[in-house]
Amino acid sequence: PGKSADPVLARLPSASRGGSQAAPLPLTPHCFHQTMIMRRYRQADLPQIARLFYDTVHIVNAKEYGPEQLDAWATGNIDMAQWDATLSGHLTYVAVEGERILGFGDITTQGYLDHLYVHHEYQRNGIATLLCQQLEHECGADTIYVHASITAVPFFLKRGYRIIQEQQVTRHGVILTNYRMAKVCVTSHHSTLSTPE
Repeated sequence: PGKSADPVLARLPSASRGGSQAAPLPLTPHCFHQTMIMRRYRQADLPQIARLFYDTVHIVNAKEYGPEQLDAWATGNIDMAQWDATLSGHLTYVAVEGERILGFGDITTQGYLDHLYVHHEYQRNGIATLLCQQLEHECGADTIYVHASITAVPFFLKRGYRIIQEQQVTRHGVILTNYRMAKVCVTSHHSTLSTPE
């Protein structure tokens, strides 16, 4: 089959997913807009999430990464079915105002924070903080891990994460720098700051 004119907005598989969704959570008063809610991810959210991911990477991260790195990180041609499987399999929340998704984040039950992205027009309004708080609290893991971009490191440091290691990762033959970071959420002698297997 041929590619769509806009691969970021490629059509999702037609089969809908079952299962109940958590009730929308009203945002706290310090948030910039009182009409915004947080709710669990739905399959129909994916086209907006794909666009948000692409735009956020190419605009917000452009100060720390070059054009070739940004193109390798967010190609604009993601596997929509694979993303849907990942977001559905993880604990995933979206921040929504009306029909517009302003941010999203997902985490595994083992505490790996996989994605945390906020629309480039709504940065520095507390959206990432609210999403991160919800994910950290609800996943139930003693320790939260993340591979943070250079751009995101200050945010995670303020949230109590610490840098474990700088690392170089390769995406489509291009090297990008990120940081393995971790935060102990529950006092436990079993908790460590080494990354999970």
